[in-house]
Parts: sequence; C-alpha cells; structure tokens
Amino acid sequence: MSRRAFTLVEVLLAVFILGIGIISVSALFPVGIVQQRASNDDALGPVVAQHAMGVIRSKVGQDDFGTFEEYGLYDLDGTAPSTIPGDWHWKRPTMYFQQQLTGVGWTDGTVEDDTGTIDVFGTLLLNVELGAGPGNNLNLSRVGSEFSTDGLGNGANRVYGIPVNRRKWDPDLDTTTPLFIFADYDGDSIEDNGELLAHQPYAIITQAERWWPAMPPARSVDEANAQARRRPQFVWDCMFRRFEGRILVAVFVYRVGTAGVEGGPYRVAQAPTISGLASYPATPRLGAFVNPQPTGSIGLSVAAIPRAGGVDGNVGTRADNAAIPGTNPGTPAAGFNATNDLYAWQAPNQLWLDQWNDIHRVVGGRRTSADGPVTLARPISAKVPSAVYFGVGANGLPLADPGTLPVIWYLPTEDANGTSITPVYITVMEL
Repeated sequence: MSRRAFTLVEVLLAVFILGIGIISVSALFPVGIVQQRASNDDALGPVVAQHAMGVIRSKVGQDDFGTFEEYGLYDLDGTAPSTIPGDWHWKRPTMYFQQQLTGVGWTDGTVEDDTGTIDVFGTLLLNVELGAGPGNNLNLSRVGSEFSTDGLGNGANRVYGIPVNRRKWDPDLDTTTPLFIFADYDGDSIEDNGELLAHQPYAIITQAERWWPAMPPARSVDEANAQARRRPQFVWDCMFRRFEGRILVAVFVYRVGTAGVEGGPYRVAQAPTISGLASYPATPRLGAFVNPQPTGSIGLSVAAIPRAGGVDGNVGTRADNAAIPGTNPGTPAAGFNATNDLYAWQAPNQLWLDQWNDIHRVVGGRRTSADGPVTLARPISAKVPSAVYFGVGANGLPLADPGTLPVIWYLPTEDANGTSITPVYITVMEL
C-alpha cells in the first residue's frame, strides 16, 4: 500500500506556523532582559552607594567642612543661598577634566588618565592660584567649579570649592598661604619660627575610585593599560550639603554605555560650552525652573515647574497630583530631544534630587514630544513652614513652602562624548 507524503504547501504552512511561534517567543527576550537589568539595578544601586560612602568617608569627615560665613560670604547671589546661619544648599565638588594632574595617579600621561577627578575643596585649584603645591600644572580651562576658577571672596578670604573648616585647616584665616601640610611643632596653632600649618585637606577622589566594581591601584604599566581598556559596570558621583549643621552627601549611581558593549573606560566628560557650562561640574546637572536662575544651571521651562498639586496646583484633585505641568504631548512644538540636557530631566526612569533633600523618580517619562505628561512615582509633598528648608522672613518667622521645586539635580541621558547614561539610584546620607 502506498503512503502519501507531505506536500510542499503543507511543509511551508508548518514552517510558517512554527515561525510565528518562534517570533512570539523571541519577542519576550528583550523584555526579559530589560526587566532583569532593572532588577539588577535595584539590587546593586544601594550597594554601590554604600561603597561610595565608604570611599568618601575615607577622604573627609564632618569636621573638615566649614561655612561660607567663615569666608565673609552670606548670600552669594544664589550660588550658596543660606536658610539658617551656617547651612548651605547642595554643592557639587570641583571636578578636573585634564588627562594628567601632578600628584594624582601615574606621571606617565600615556598610561593614566586623571580626567574626572573630584577635588572636594578645590585644593589643587587654590594651589594654582597661589603658584604652589603639586597642582600647579593644572590647566584652568579644564576645570569645573561651582565658583569658577577665580573662587569667591577676595584675598585672604577666597574660597575655591566647598568651604573647609577654617578653625581646623586655616587657623590664621589666610588662604593666600601655600597649602603644603607641615607639623605644628609647638602645638600653638600659630605660624611662627618658620612653621607652616595645614591650610586645606587634600580630598581627591579619582574617576577610577568611583567605578564599581572597584579596581585596585595598578602596580605596573601593563596593569594600568589593561585597566584602561575596561568599562565599569556602574559609576557614581556626589554632592555635599550642610543641613542643620551636619554634612549630608548625595550619591548618584548610574550605568554608562550600551549594555554588553565594551568601549573602554568611562570618564566624566566636560560639559559643552553652551551657556558657559564647560566651567562648571558636569555631573549631576543643575536645572532651574526659576528666573533669575542660579549660576552654572540649565534654564528649564518656567511653565513646567514641578509643584504640589500637579498640573492644576490643587492637591485636592488627586488624579493629576503626580503629573508635571507643561509636559503634555506636543510641548514644546519643536526641538524636543531627550538626549539634550534641557529635556533629559523628563526621560523615562530619570531620577531627581531637589533642594529639600527629596528624591523623585519619573515613571511616566518622555522619549519624544508626542509623549506626556511627565509623571512621578509619587506627588511632590507640601511641607510645613521651616527655617532649615525655606529660610526666615523679615518678621523673623520661618517661611512657608512655596509648593514648587525651583531647582533639581539630575543626570544627563548622554554626556558630551556621546556616551549613554542610565540613572540607577540616588540616596542622601549623613557623612
């Protein structure tokens, strides 16, 4: 008895059905990879932040930090607005974008790249101004500082970075003294008999120290070259604030580059020269929704200012309380680009830190101008009147919460070198 074989049509139909099944299943893989990466970020973000705090605490302590009042500076035209005497708002440390810095890493410029080095108190920058110390090869065009390369104040009272505790580091209150560290032989905290006292801590955090997993210092040129070809899994950067007399640290954790693609080491890139931002620290970005805007900030749309009560500003209508006004589809009419720092704060899964120490996550972000509105994981909270948050009015009473976020700090979605950046975690901890 003859047996009938499959026809070509039957075979093709079977292949077609099988192909549909395979395509359907394969479509789940990218989603699974994204979810796995997000879970990995959620698990490791706090670990990286704790590592960052360990590094920072090994460099500086609470008693190393001072106040702007110690330098005769009080208002600073928005650069360090005070709430109560002695406190100051979030400040980014000085950052260098120079390949080789004397006294930092290797001396052979072909091996070690010092770009991205953080100098908490701007000590190297001050050394340059004084023509003294190991930082006197610094190229001032490759510096990012909240207070520019000229510092704040004048003469003996000039501050070049986050202010130090002058009682500890500058007992003669004269920053024009070279910043070498010498012993106070007679213990009287006075310069005499040729003695020079310590005038500023040397608090340097290199870019490699902000990689995670961290790598041990290279012991040879070959090791250094091998490290130079490696891209870290995570990177962190930081800011500092004096709040109620205590120093707080904000740690920003992020991934760099495309997942699974090795592209060499990551170094913080100097910000573009647009609006003069090249002379300010590159990460995190400072965005301002108000006019006049603080120095070194990116001017964001005043119409899009985040506020308690959401789009309509009324906390009683809860449906829109987590939404941001001015971010509806079609706004702006042209020019929207999530890789542009002007709009990066609206990107999906973006993280913000505000001036009240609160952290916000964007759960409904915008990739194109057709998306929107931007929605947060939780509404912006309103606070009771508080001097430590909002300052004191002319009547001596604490000012009320304005109900808005005048400024936020956030990470770009792409740096000046075109490297993609993915925010992972932000935390605020006491030093």
